[in-house]
Amino acid sequence: MLNKIQHDFMLEQWLEYAIGQSVFLLRFYARWKTHGFAGYSWDDLFAGLSMVFYTLDPALLQVVITHGSFVGLNEESAQALDPATIESLRKGSKALFAAWFTYVSLIWTLKGQVLGYYDKLTTGTREHKWVKVMAVVCFLSWLSLMLLIFCRCTPIQKNWQIVPYAGDKCTRTESTVIALMVLNIFNDICLVLIPAHLLWFAQIPLRRKLLIALLLSSSFFIITCALLRGILGLQSINNIVISIQWGTRETFVTIIVICVPPIKPLFSKRLKESSSFGQSSHGQKPIQLHETDPERHVSPVKDIDNRSFGSSKDLILEREGSKVDASVDYSRGISVTTEYEVSDAEPLSKYSDDGQEGTWSRQSEIKATGGKRPS
Repeated sequence: MLNKIQHDFMLEQWLEYAIGQSVFLLRFYARWKTHGFAGYSWDDLFAGLSMVFYTLDPALLQVVITHGSFVGLNEESAQALDPATIESLRKGSKALFAAWFTYVSLIWTLKGQVLGYYDKLTTGTREHKWVKVMAVVCFLSWLSLMLLIFCRCTPIQKNWQIVPYAGDKCTRTESTVIALMVLNIFNDICLVLIPAHLLWFAQIPLRRKLLIALLLSSSFFIITCALLRGILGLQSINNIVISIQWGTRETFVTIIVICVPPIKPLFSKRLKESSSFGQSSHGQKPIQLHETDPERHVSPVKDIDNRSFGSSKDLILEREGSKVDASVDYSRGISVTTEYEVSDAEPLSKYSDDGQEGTWSRQSEIKATGGKRPS
């Protein structure tokens, strides 16, 4: 029977799980909607692995909370247990041993997603090499923790041995908690420094700077949760619920923060579509930029500025070879043909000095006819 603290924790955990998995699903939908299946990359693979571990971890913790574990036992208390209790604690201890692997793997697959985003963000910059260095550091940190969990208590079956008492080396997890806290915080700080340095010198719009700064401040909250988990876990080494609570909160906040960049383009695109006054290129008439004003001989700038373009197709005028569109009357004024190519604003190195977001290429062709139709 669960007490109030355990019941409240399980309710909080599964509520956070439902929200977290929904955010993951929205992340994959946003990536498919904006880039298609071909747009998936290796950070999406880490996101898929995170979903698996994020499902296994609370399921295992449910077993631990329900059946208990050998954490907090000693020689005398272990000998006083009845057979039914021993079997229940053995089952919970097995789940606890497996939960260590799923929790650490969840934390580091989330870091893998961050590295995937930074890999795109820093393309063409000096910081890109540090992303590769951090990928190696994160992998070695994860591998070290895996080996520590596996080798800390040997033989392996002593990790769920209740009677006879397995010993303090197996039931007390201070070494694992400390190693996890140090490596986790060290990796997080290094990951924060990469975009912080890039953000300081980047020539990007203020709005995008503020967004990245918000994400960085959220990262400090994640670091705080990791620190609290380690400290409270050490202070209450025999009360596993306290340590688990802050661990689940850390992973929940991390998932929300990491999934913001992939999800953001989905809402940005819908906002642009809802505010568009022009026609889209999906089977409709393209916007003609070469129309001329009968009196002023050029199109008024305000008419062009008031149009919103869904893609570069809206601005492309059909040509066949070197022929000019015969439907256009060139008898008066200047004909201007402008082609824009807009790509997703991913690498910060592609921002122009004036802060314009995206990558723009422009080709302009101006023909002065002098009142005569061009031959």
